[in-house]
Amino acid sequence: MHEPNYSDYSLAELHYCLAHLDSQKYPERLQQLQDEMALRLEQGEALSDPMLNELLAEDVPASLAIRSLWCFAWRIVVASICCLLLIKGCTWINSILHALSPTVLNITLFILGTLFMTIAGTVIMSQVMAKRYRGYRIRIINTSTNPPSNEGHKT
Repeated sequence: MHEPNYSDYSLAELHYCLAHLDSQKYPERLQQLQDEMALRLEQGEALSDPMLNELLAEDVPASLAIRSLWCFAWRIVVASICCLLLIKGCTWINSILHALSPTVLNITLFILGTLFMTIAGTVIMSQVMAKRYRGYRIRIINTSTNPPSNEGHKT
């Protein structure tokens, strides 16, 4: 059976393992986990690790969600205004050049606006989330040396 190397785990992963470990079935792993966590705390590793489960609403603090929503909202308004100016500019240029029929122009502008908002929304959301976690230290774990366990978890 695969023996995990807990020195490669972040503190959040150690907490996750401790919460999901069957201590009666694996008492030696429980002791290894507790020893590794004690060592990390002695070394001064922060308890608030950057690894948050952002997919579950109950794991995200309400203040973080509100700040992220506000940050996203004002940026998407600015992006919408830019998109509107782009569309108005294209319409004005087409009215001078008469290059496209009104139907083709409307379809083209709709597609351009949709693409712009999709890309802008993705970029803006990545900036919003990166801003929230800027102060955290991220640990990169080499998973190629750790074979996957049979249970699907690292415990």
